[in-house]
Amino acid sequence: MNLGPGAILIGVLTGAIAVYLYVQHSSEVDATQAAVLQQQRCANARFSVRFDRTLSSNAPQDQMRREAAEARAERICSRAAAMRRALRVESGQRQAADAQVQAAAGKEFGVTTPAVSAGGVK
Repeated sequence: MNLGPGAILIGVLTGAIAVYLYVQHSSEVDATQAAVLQQQRCANARFSVRFDRTLSSNAPQDQMRREAAEARAERICSRAAAMRRALRVESGQRQAADAQVQAAAGKEFGVTTPAVSAGGVK
């Protein structure tokens, strides 16, 4: 079987697009997993603070330990919130870029694609 230069070009372009999509999806999954893990750490830290509050006395040492645990929980939870915000911004940017790619592909190849919004396909 003899392949022409057009078929080889299409194969190379398809392969490049596949690699690009895989890398994008992989980075999105990694970022989502990191945000979920940070949210779990926040929930664990808050639970530890509540648990410590119920079991500790009002002694100065216990109060200092409780304040340190509350500060740690606040730090962890603020990091989790920042990761969630960054993930939302990144997701919005990715959706806008995907829409541009779809529009460009539609113009180039004469293919129409359904408009995608946050609620799904229109």
